[in-house]
Amino acid sequence: MQSQRMRLIGRSRIDALLAEQEIGQSGVIDPAKAIEAGKLLGAEAT
Repeated sequence: MQSQRMRLIGRSRIDALLAEQEIGQSGVIDPAKAIEAGKLLGAEAT
């Protein structure tokens, strides 16, 4: 379900998101390179 205010996602997607956030906060990944990689993959910030 999607509306203008919120989007429901499954638990597996939430778990994947939390894992990615944990990696990002660990200091292993350079934030500038992460942004560059996201752009190359077609990620969109909303």
